[in-house]
Amino acid sequence: MLSAPSLSVIDIGTSKICAMIAVPDAKSGDLNVAGWGEAHSHGLFQGSIMDIQAVESDLADAVQQAEGTADHDIEIACVSMAGTHVHTMLSHAELELNRSHAITRANMQQVLQKARQIHLKENHQILHSLAGLWSVDDQRHIRNPIGMYGSTLGVDARIITGSSTAISALTQTVTAQGINIGELVLASLASAEATLTSEEKQMGVALVDIGAGITDLVVVQQANVQFAGSVPMGGNDFSHDLASLLHCPQAVAEDLKCNYGSAVPIQENHRTAITASVFGDQKEVTFSARFLQQILATRAEQLWEQLDALLRHSGFRHMLPAGLVLTGGAAQLSRLKESCRTYFKLPVRTASVPYTLPVRHLTTDLRSPAYAALSGLLLWNAQNPDLLLPAPVESHRLQQPTWRSAVRNLLASFLPG
Repeated sequence: MLSAPSLSVIDIGTSKICAMIAVPDAKSGDLNVAGWGEAHSHGLFQGSIMDIQAVESDLADAVQQAEGTADHDIEIACVSMAGTHVHTMLSHAELELNRSHAITRANMQQVLQKARQIHLKENHQILHSLAGLWSVDDQRHIRNPIGMYGSTLGVDARIITGSSTAISALTQTVTAQGINIGELVLASLASAEATLTSEEKQMGVALVDIGAGITDLVVVQQANVQFAGSVPMGGNDFSHDLASLLHCPQAVAEDLKCNYGSAVPIQENHRTAITASVFGDQKEVTFSARFLQQILATRAEQLWEQLDALLRHSGFRHMLPAGLVLTGGAAQLSRLKESCRTYFKLPVRTASVPYTLPVRHLTTDLRSPAYAALSGLLLWNAQNPDLLLPAPVESHRLQQPTWRSAVRNLLASFLPG
């Protein structure tokens, strides 16, 4: 049984559901992974839940694995969310101040709360309100106004919203396991937390998280999130194209993509013959690896076109000197970054989970791009004191969140700063 406060996260995706438990080191603040679990996901489409019972069953498997490894129940968790229903809005708010008092964090929270008071799209609710640059009276572009004096404190905030229906379904799925949701976090923000460097965030960069069902986009500039959105296309679409054109089962197409796929056709591969099982009496067909790669290259081009349109809509298409960073499971397709670089004519890299992150005891597989959001959720979780739980003396499920007052007393010793 764990004897120190623990952090728990759950990443619910179109192809897989993961749960992880970590323990902060009392001296270094590093997060030591104590247990994790994974299950194939069967009830989601393009990031949204289509079959609650199926997702509940898959989530139960992942949670059971994580709890069994860590010998500790997940009582409250930071949970990821994705989907094409997510939107970003810009909101400016101001707060009148007493010039004789220095600006405090409480003042910042007040004005950020005012920024949330905007008209939302029907059936939408706020997921995140992210502060951008601040202003004090006529002085703008302030990163941290604490300690300054002025009559007016202003903020430009990015308000990220999601479908109330989708949020309700996700909440129902998690709470059915006896788990309280500490915070819903946009999965792409978690991935950005784990993969982007401080230099990229400052200069201007687009994080492209290519999952099975959707591709999420986050633009970060001047160290602040400027835009978040998604396109309804992911790794499953690459496999579906192969399955449709080759008349083969989806599982066969997935294997072909992983074993012979490339987003840039390789000329010499026209001599490489591939035999695959197909539907019908013919049972098998033979074709060249280059033919298969041409199919994938076409889909990659379509993905870049949709992302390009989204970037232009955001207004940041020509404001990305640090280029694009690809992550997510489908980002592992061979030569995908070369295809992206050719299209956008910008720097491109594929990001896994770096060893410099304060997340320890990750396996090599867990450092791959497919699990970037999982580590990012841990980092996000660790920065939020409301999500740090003392390990219980006895194993039990939390029915009501009675831990908040104890958390704040524990945080200082387990998470420095």
